[in-house]
Amino acid sequence: MLGYNGSHATSAALYPAWDIWHGGDFYEVTPAGDIVWHYEDIYHHHDAQWLANGNLLYTAAEPIPAEIAARICGGDQRRDAPDGVIQGDVVREVNRAGEIVWEWRAWQHLRPEDFSVHTIFDRRHWPMINGLSLTPEGLVLMSSRVTSGVVAVSRASGEVVWHVGHDVLAQQHTPVQTASGTILVFDNGNLRAGATSPHSKALEFDPSNGNITWQYRDPLPTAFFSPYMGSAQRLANGNTFICESAFGRLFEVTPVGETVWEYVIPFFAEYPDSVKGVISGYQKSAFRAHRYPSAAIPWLQAGKP
Repeated sequence: MLGYNGSHATSAALYPAWDIWHGGDFYEVTPAGDIVWHYEDIYHHHDAQWLANGNLLYTAAEPIPAEIAARICGGDQRRDAPDGVIQGDVVREVNRAGEIVWEWRAWQHLRPEDFSVHTIFDRRHWPMINGLSLTPEGLVLMSSRVTSGVVAVSRASGEVVWHVGHDVLAQQHTPVQTASGTILVFDNGNLRAGATSPHSKALEFDPSNGNITWQYRDPLPTAFFSPYMGSAQRLANGNTFICESAFGRLFEVTPVGETVWEYVIPFFAEYPDSVKGVISGYQKSAFRAHRYPSAAIPWLQAGKP
């Protein structure tokens, strides 16, 4: 099992909201709780994925060179960092020895002019990659929070193979390729111009043309809304498992949108003091959720440790 500690003391402190999504203290543990692997990167944020080769793929932050940072456009410039520093995304792959075997820097491959920050966000972090996955063809899928879009990057060359932007997506998380080659994401939906009733969607699109091939939204759209975080997972039975993160609701829908299973987290807690000015009050949010077949986790069955 892979996990990471989002509250460890040695994490970097890059900007006010950093404590909401930083991590970087990675552990692999056995079902009995024995730690068999540990790795730390104090600049890690948001996502991390085990790869089939046993390596770890994750997102980190690093200051963008000043001459490139000056080209980043959009956003709420009144909320820029006092020192003018803009953090950029670095995607890293490390092996079991903790060695970096692959590294990709957003500003070396993306033109800032083509990835404008939405006006509701500050420009302290660009493009803020909040979700990662690797396709069987060797493409690294990256979703960006503040610029709204998904890019597919060749792991072999580092070049962008395709990009689907904010004309299709409105702040999204967790891009995953389905068996048919389409891309399934959680679309927060709170960035659309002129939107009077924000709502979220689980959305599937064809990366070759950006066409939406399937989507789920509640019959009463505003009844399904997570303004941040979220995930969608295609199950073996063809249904879709959705995490409505901000409100701690997990549910499963059929291809025609019928809800067949639902669980609402009943436990509330506050975010750390350092970010109460960003997200205040008691929350029951969950960054992401996964459905596993029972055969994959036999040690969790009743009567076993």
